[in-house]
Amino acid sequence: MNQPINYEDKKLTIKQWSVQDRPREKYAKNGALALSDAELIAILLRTGNPNDSAVELAKKLLAQSGNSLSRLSGKSLRELSDVKGIGQAKAISLLSAFELGKRMRAEKVEECLQIRSSTDVVNLMQVDPISLEVGRGLLSLVDPNQGAKLLDRVTSIRRHIALEMGIVVPGVRFRDNLQLKPNGYVIKIKEIEVASGEVQVNQ
Repeated sequence: MNQPINYEDKKLTIKQWSVQDRPREKYAKNGALALSDAELIAILLRTGNPNDSAVELAKKLLAQSGNSLSRLSGKSLRELSDVKGIGQAKAISLLSAFELGKRMRAEKVEECLQIRSSTDVVNLMQVDPISLEVGRGLLSLVDPNQGAKLLDRVTSIRRHIALEMGIVVPGVRFRDNLQLKPNGYVIKIKEIEVASGEVQVNQ
C-alpha cells in the first residue's frame, strides 16, 4: 500500500511534488473544497523561500495566527511583510484576497438589510406577529372581497409609525374564527390571547 509522501521532510519544491498533490492542479481537478487553508494560501503566495515551499510557508503563517484565517486577515501589511519569505508583494496579494472576501460579505449583509417596506423591518427585527381573529359577523370588516379597508388602514398606520417614530409594529394577520360570537374578536401575539371583545358593526 502506497504511503503519502511527506514533502516537508524531503524539502522538495512544489514543482518536484507529484502533480496530483500540487495545490493548483488539485484545485483544477477537484475544486476549492478539496484544498486545505494552507494550500489555498500557497496559491496566493505562488512561491516559497529557499527553506520552505509555498505550502510550508503558508502553514507557518497560519500557525503564527493560531491557525485562524480571521486573525491572519487582521494582520497589517508590515506584519506580513516582515515574515521571512513573504515580503511586500506576497503580503499585498494576501491582504487583497482578504479584502475582497470582506467586501463580498459586506455586499451580502447590505442585500439582507435592504428595507423596501415595513414588513422588511419586522422580518429584520424578528418581531412576534399579531393576529386578529373575528366572528362571522365581522368578516365584512376584514375581508377585502367584501370591500373591507381595515388591512390597508393597518398597513398604512404601521408604515407611518415605523417611519415617523422608529417603532416597529408587527404585521397583523386577519382570520375568521367560527367559535367566536358573531361580533366577537380576539387579538393574539405569538398565538397567545392578549385581548378580546365584541364590536357592533355600523354602530
